Amino acid sequence: MLNTRYPMRFVYMLLLPSLLLADYWQQKVNYDIDVELIDSVHQVSGHETITYINNSPDSLNYIWMHLWPNAYKNTETMLAQQKFNQFSTKIHFLPDSSFGWIDIEKVTADSQHIDWHFRSADTLDVAKFMLNQPLLSGDTLFMDLDFVVQVPASISRLAHMGHHYQMTQWYPKPAVYDSLGWHPMSYLDMGEFYSEWGNYEVS
Repeated sequence: MLNTRYPMRFVYMLLLPSLLLADYWQQKVNYDIDVELIDSVHQVSGHETITYINNSPDSLNYIWMHLWPNAYKNTETMLAQQKFNQFSTKIHFLPDSSFGWIDIEKVTADSQHIDWHFRSADTLDVAKFMLNQPLLSGDTLFMDLDFVVQVPASISRLAHMGHHYQMTQWYPKPAVYDSLGWHPMSYLDMGEFYSEWGNYEVS
């Protein structure tokens, strides 16, 4: 008599990846950014439209937002603390003019003003943007932001050295929301940037 246990196990092994991925979902975030570099003062001024597509099974009442240039704002940020723990005191002796930041001048969600606040006093590079109405599963949200970035002196990835610019992680971007929830992590020198996939149109 033919023993079919092993062939069936083989079939299960083939099907397992598909079964595990059956409930997989991933948010999608598209960006339309119009930006200008004002090199006389080492600033970037921009307008950003974020199209946030909620592919999760959950309703979202807020969006955690990365404002990563604020990692360069002062000597109390997570980036500054990490640098200090690595025995690097460069950031602690910078003149005020060499620090960097991002200022959100205006933000709306579906053309309505929304409130927002920083995560904490020492986590100014992460903010919670409160939505006026829940973003339901399968729905799309349009966020418009006006912002200004002060490009810092050379400390980490985002920097200027004279009029040479390294522009990385300079624009407001939503944190990842996945099956484990939100990932509102701070900007660090040693670390990677977990971000949502999406399309970019940048002028």
